[in-house]
Amino acid sequence: MRFRELSGGILLKRNNATRWNSWNNLLETLLRPDVRHAIEIYIDENPLLEDNRLERGEWKLLDKVQKILSAFKQATKAMEGHQGTLTHLLPSIDFLLHIYSEVLKDNPDNRILSSMICMGWEKLDKYFSATDRAPVYLAAVVLNPKLKWRYFEVKWDRDWVRGGKQRLKQYWLQYVANGQEDNLRNSIFHNRDHDQPGASIHRQSSQSDLPQDEDENQFWAWMNVRSPGVSVKDDFERYCSNSEPESVVDHPLKYI
Repeated sequence: MRFRELSGGILLKRNNATRWNSWNNLLETLLRPDVRHAIEIYIDENPLLEDNRLERGEWKLLDKVQKILSAFKQATKAMEGHQGTLTHLLPSIDFLLHIYSEVLKDNPDNRILSSMICMGWEKLDKYFSATDRAPVYLAAVVLNPKLKWRYFEVKWDRDWVRGGKQRLKQYWLQYVANGQEDNLRNSIFHNRDHDQPGASIHRQSSQSDLPQDEDENQFWAWMNVRSPGVSVKDDFERYCSNSEPESVVDHPLKYI
């Protein structure tokens, strides 16, 4: 009760297992000037607590730790609710690794802080590396009209971007191939149903019934108002041909 009086009625928050940001909330309250002052007075009035008094360097360390945890809280808040999608996963990891890097740069000789960051970095790197096995995380960013490849070109090393483009291109080709197989399978079952006695005969369009190839038909060339040299046969290439993000809409389905 005495501490509560000294701190203006503020109670210290406690960490728990069900709140991801509870440690940040605890330190955020603890580091308030009025609360810190109340703690010092409370220890002065209770000599048995003297061994628990924090030194100036320890207060500074807690302040730096809180700033790191604050970044995690911000990332968590950004991912909450319906606005949190796969699009935000890689950027959130990039953001946290950036925070780690900045703290290490500013505190190169702090062994305690460096040890904490290295452990956290190792964990984030584990999750980051796991995304290489699922190009869908790359696709979620690239297919966001506000980001496209421009995000990775700005945030990632050139070699990473090159490898990412190769993986995503392969992923796209696989997607197209699977779609063609599905169309062929559906057409076979469709024809089989119509070939039953009493059913009207369904004839697939022959190659001559289909529009000529876009490169061979001048009409399609005249209709093509896209920039010269841009492939009009591949939707993915067409989308990525303009690497500049679209600021109008950030919802892929609305954009399409």
